[in-house]
Formats: sequence, structure tokens, C-alpha cells
Amino acid sequence: MTEFTPPNSQWSEYTKTMQGELGDKAGAAYVDGVKHLANFDPILARHLFVTVAHNAWNPMITHFIKWVEERAMYDIKINQRDGAPIMELANGRYNDIYLTRKICGIADELAGSNTAKQQLLDEYIAQETHGRPFTLVDSGCYGSIIYQLMEHGYNIQPLFFFSRNPHIDSFLTDESVISKMRNVMRGEDIDGFMGALNDSFECCMPKKFQSPESLIKDKDGLIVPVVKKSDGLSQIFSKCFFNGLKCENIMTLEQTMALYYDEFIKARDGKGSVIMTAGSPQWSESTAFLNNFDNLVKKRQQQIKGR
Repeated sequence: MTEFTPPNSQWSEYTKTMQGELGDKAGAAYVDGVKHLANFDPILARHLFVTVAHNAWNPMITHFIKWVEERAMYDIKINQRDGAPIMELANGRYNDIYLTRKICGIADELAGSNTAKQQLLDEYIAQETHGRPFTLVDSGCYGSIIYQLMEHGYNIQPLFFFSRNPHIDSFLTDESVISKMRNVMRGEDIDGFMGALNDSFECCMPKKFQSPESLIKDKDGLIVPVVKKSDGLSQIFSKCFFNGLKCENIMTLEQTMALYYDEFIKARDGKGSVIMTAGSPQWSESTAFLNNFDNLVKKRQQQIKGR
């Protein structure tokens, strides 16, 4: 074992992190894939993250930002943590906001139990938006956070990277983007590809810090998220990923999809990429949730008509 090889405990911590992102089975499988691709060598693993950031994600996120800017109706807020690559490539044009499931009091298989304090959440959103409507840019994909905010009366326009909710516009489900996918995918399952692509965006870009679970007031009276550092390897891989992301890689949307699809094929065939080739398990309550979301939208539309 060389001095550069992290002890098993570091790989174990990285595995726990990815299991928290993807679920136990998918998270462990993903880390096993990274370890074998890198031959258990963290230097090679770092190179894999630099390469995929430059080759696949720089042009993809650049096109996503352009798509958002063409559709945003209000001030744009980038939701963290998943929005960190967007913030990087937007070059300071937008402000971020931390609206995680736990901060918003939403329980599911990955987020766990409800821990939110609604009053503090309301004060935080008012602080960050000045009480005005806002466009929330996020990875996706069902909109549980959007539902929670709508229930509490917020005027919000969600724009997602990927959405399985017909009431939420998303980059990957835009017909102009889907048409480019059809041109390059040679009959592959587009829906499965989109799900895997979104999970790569949401879960497999290494994160420097864990998903915040709560809000507090700091010594200056500002409401801020409680942020904790992620495991050691995630921090190292994140630095490498963002170094690769900063290197401009200009290409058309169709070229971008073709290049990402090549990465997808390499990953599926075990030949050297660190993206997802299958989506994480579908949310067990998705059907009921989408029905509730539809009812909420209709209720709000009726309230608007009745004014």
C-alpha cells in the first residue's frame, strides 16, 4: 500500500456518503465501480472526476443555465447543495438558497424524518427573497420541496434539470432537448437515460459538505443553514471535479448530448467513467404525491380565479 492509497476506513466513509445520496445498494455499487475503475488508486480516481467534469458536465450545465435564463420569470435562486456546479458556471450572476427536504420538513426514504421549524424556515425564505416571488433552480425530480412551499402560500416558479412532475418544467424533458437525445441515442430508452443523467447530476458530483438538515440564527441575527463537511474523499474528489468544471468546453447541445451519451456507454460497459447508468430506486410514494400536487395546483388556480 502506497502513501497515496486511502485506508479502507476512508473508502468506507465515502461509501456511507454515497449510500446517503443513492440508497444503500446503489450507493455501495457506485463506490465499488469508482474503486475498480481507479484500481483503488485515489490519484487515478481524481483524474476520472476531472475528466467527466470537463468532458460531460461543463457543456451540459452551460446549456442548462442558458435554458433557465430564457424561461425565468422572477429573480433566480440556485438551490444548494446540488446547485453548486450551476453557481460555479453562472459566474456570480445569481444567489443561492438552501432548501433541502429536511430543512423544509419533508420525510422520505433518503431524507428521513421531519425536523423542520416552519417559523424559522419562513423567516429564512423572507430573508433570502425579500418576500418576493422567485424562480427556484434545482436538479429535480418530483418537486416535494415545491409542493411544501406552495402549500404555505409561496409564489414560486420551479425550473428543474429533470422532472417527473408534469407541472414542473425541466431542461431534460423540454422537447427541444429530447429531440437532440433522439438524434444521438440510437434507439436507447430515453426516459431511463434521463433518470440516470439526473441522478448523476444530483448525487454523483462530489460534494464538499453534507446536505444541511437545519437552520439557525447566527451571531448577527441572520438565518443560515447548519453546514457540515463531507467525508475526506468526497472533499478531494469535489475539488478535482470543480477544477475540471472550470475548463470551458464549448459545443452545441446535440454535441453535448452525444458526448455525454459516450460517457454513459463507457460507464455502462465498465470502461472508465464515473456517471450513473441507472437511476436510483423510484420514490415509493410518487403516484400519491403527484396526485396531491395536481390537486394543489387546481386549488390554487381556483383561488386565483375567485379573486
